[in-house]
Amino acid sequence: MANGDEDVEWEFDGNPACPLCGPLAGTTDSRPIPPPHENCQCTNVPRCNNQYAVPFGDTTHFGPGNKCVVFTAEIIVTCWDGTEIGATVPIDFGCEGADEDEGWWDLLWSAIADEAAALEAGCVDCLLVA
Repeated sequence: MANGDEDVEWEFDGNPACPLCGPLAGTTDSRPIPPPHENCQCTNVPRCNNQYAVPFGDTTHFGPGNKCVVFTAEIIVTCWDGTEIGATVPIDFGCEGADEDEGWWDLLWSAIADEAAALEAGCVDCLLVA
């Protein structure tokens, strides 16, 4: 990984008690932040900026009275290094009140985020390459 990759962010892990490092603690940049003083033992931690998108989704109703709902989502994770991992994932909302739950949108995006996190586990960890 070359310093300055746009999908890797560096966070300065500084000693909050140090008057020079403390104000920099938590600061991020596209490159490692240089030590602000001699003998500085603070570090820069790379953060992988993986992203995901759901370019397609389809809802299927079935069962008694069509009250059973399955949303099939196409999820694509774009890893920090540009590689992509995709999957088509069925998210089953069941049959009891699935079509009446006002919080279904939140449930759907929560389930999609969980599935995306599982896919993201297949990305190369930028900590290993840094």
